[in-house]
Amino acid sequence: MESALRFSAEHGYLSASDMAVWEDYVAHGALRWVPVVHVRRNGDEQTYTGEPLLSHRAALHAAESMCDSLGGEWSGVRRMAERGAA
Repeated sequence: MESALRFSAEHGYLSASDMAVWEDYVAHGALRWVPVVHVRRNGDEQTYTGEPLLSHRAALHAAESMCDSLGGEWSGVRRMAERGAA
């Protein structure tokens, strides 16, 4: 499977970040996704994060909801590897 993923990444079917996610999963056994929102008010900038979630889609949805409620400029997710998880 790893060979297939590397082939896909080399030929443009996966991005470098997709491959990095796979490598984190192989190395650590579990990934969580952290919702992130960037807010700018009165010249001040602040970044807020939510609780880590198992699903990338759920984290994106949470980030979008947080962005709407906080009046954020942008939202996204970042991955977090769980060390020692199986």
